[in-house]
Amino acid sequence: MKAKAKFRKIDSSYLDCYDNHTIALLQSISDESSSPDLEFNLYKTMAIQRSNIKHLAVQEMIDSDEMKELLIDRLPIPKHITCDVCGLPMRFCTYFFDMEDHPVLFVFECVKNYLPRVVVDTDGRRYDTPTQKCADCGFDMTVSLEGLNDELAVTHSCHCCGKKVEDAVKADWTDFSKIREKDRKKYCYSFVGQDLFFLSLFQLGEHLSQMGVERVSG
Repeated sequence: MKAKAKFRKIDSSYLDCYDNHTIALLQSISDESSSPDLEFNLYKTMAIQRSNIKHLAVQEMIDSDEMKELLIDRLPIPKHITCDVCGLPMRFCTYFFDMEDHPVLFVFECVKNYLPRVVVDTDGRRYDTPTQKCADCGFDMTVSLEGLNDELAVTHSCHCCGKKVEDAVKADWTDFSKIREKDRKKYCYSFVGQDLFFLSLFQLGEHLSQMGVERVSG
């Protein structure tokens, strides 16, 4: 029997994940901004915001993974799911979480690799996604899933006119251990404890100075 998945990681993994996204975000702002003033304001504002919400954001990631483990511990994998093509029992391969009105769904694949894979609810009923209408002829489109390893491919097919709409979700296999400490220090640690209120106050003073308004000390 396949061992249950483990979603809860060590605390440092969540910190690395958050810092990695912070570094990528701030580097993109610096690279894409054309105005030096806009670059400074937007860059520092985002950096302080990311620093201020870091603890809460990391805790939310931890809570989410702990909830996933709680769900799979409480909800057994459905049995007796058979392939529509060959009729053989299918094997469980992965979970879907956070679907609307479905906290967890189970994905099964055919032992002979026939497609599509099957998504079922906690009671073993097959989960049917809402029907999509073909934009060309108005006929109902069918949905198929492929991949679920490095990439999940979702294909909507119209059997009336032959139109296909494909979408793919690529898994993010970022190796957070490769984060450079100098990047972490620059983008993640430099703004700890700073407040956006004082940044706004400083910017207001600069704008007033440019307008020729004298500063009056209290």
